[in-house]
Amino acid sequence: IPVIFFLLFAAQFLGLVSSTLNGTAVANGRALLADRLGDKIANSKLTLIDDPTNELSFNSSTYDGEGMPVRKNIFVENGVLKQFSHSMYSARRLNMKPNGCAKRGGVSSRPVAGMRTFMAVPTGETLEELFEKVGEAIFVKHILGVHSGVNTLSGDFSVGAQGMWIRDGRIAEGFKEATIASDLLTMLSNISAVANDTWWLPGSTVGNSILIDEMVMTGK
Repeated sequence: IPVIFFLLFAAQFLGLVSSTLNGTAVANGRALLADRLGDKIANSKLTLIDDPTNELSFNSSTYDGEGMPVRKNIFVENGVLKQFSHSMYSARRLNMKPNGCAKRGGVSSRPVAGMRTFMAVPTGETLEELFEKVGEAIFVKHILGVHSGVNTLSGDFSVGAQGMWIRDGRIAEGFKEATIASDLLTMLSNISAVANDTWWLPGSTVGNSILIDEMVMTGK
């Protein structure tokens, strides 16, 4: 069934995706997309960026955790994997160039690669237009077990979900005690629209509701 992730959950989902693009994890051989650079890994309508230069971001900055100037980085462009996030360490390990993505957990912590303002570029539709587009779908507003139900190494994805049915393009009855399942690469391939309801959140990801054309749902 088609699934629309409300922007708060979509931000959590993007956090999972960003971990698969982490250069430190790639350098250590613990990343799902380690050998997919230059491949098409997502729907051609999907572009993923990290832009800490945007002043609307809670994490906007001038320099990264190693003193390099930050910049807008495009990680997935029209579905194609372009690069990973890098610290100087991961870039050197992989014989690539650092891209201003080093982060520190504190003053004394060592820098690691990571995102500051990771987001999916909106495709132009409003949330209501996504409802009209699908006709019938589920609108997921809350999830359970995201940390235990997602394996970022294999990509397996299975979490509890609560939300509402969309019928004839309108919000209908609620549902609970359901499970939605797929895998990260299939989900990326099925993201056909990103709503323009951008919500700037305090974390490292930005919220936009997203439409996934097909997932498995069980429950009631």
